[in-house]
Amino acid sequence: MSFSNEKSSMIQKKLQMNGVNVQSEINIDQSLKHLSQEYAKMFSKSGYNHFPKIDLMKNDTRSDQMIMINNIQFISFCEHHLLVIDGFSTVAYVPKKYIVGFSKISQIVHFFSKRPQLQERLTRQILISLKTILDIEDVAVFVRAVHYCMKLKTQDGSSDVITTELSGSFLSNHSLKNNFFRSCYSFNKGG
Repeated sequence: MSFSNEKSSMIQKKLQMNGVNVQSEINIDQSLKHLSQEYAKMFSKSGYNHFPKIDLMKNDTRSDQMIMINNIQFISFCEHHLLVIDGFSTVAYVPKKYIVGFSKISQIVHFFSKRPQLQERLTRQILISLKTILDIEDVAVFVRAVHYCMKLKTQDGSSDVITTELSGSFLSNHSLKNNFFRSCYSFNKGG
């Protein structure tokens, strides 16, 4: 079985678990038969072998204060239901020897959000990658998203899911932690 067929079969099983009969000859919309192949094609481009190229820059200014990128918009898919997760991420770090271009942080968020995900895992992957790339401990990630699987089940359009991951001084320095969260909530109002 080829990789694409294997993915298609897995997606087909997921769809069937969620009540979509992709084999039925009497489906009103015949495109459901091909839905699993379309998902497989889309997700085959989201492999871990395409991590963005990250060039580090020396922290020549000796910045030792929080650097924060707010409202990085992303779209992902819930790995349980294959429905949209539409959200924003805020990422912060306290630099040591190196800094990274702001757009590279957005690219990391987008890289991890391109595949079916759990929001908790996405948040953690962003944190771990920045800690590893910059060789630092002081990283914070805030993710706020609407899960369409939840929206469809509850018909509640106002519920957001928030996940956070903190490390280093974002855990131990209450002033830094409070500044981070204050910024997250002020920038993500209604977000």
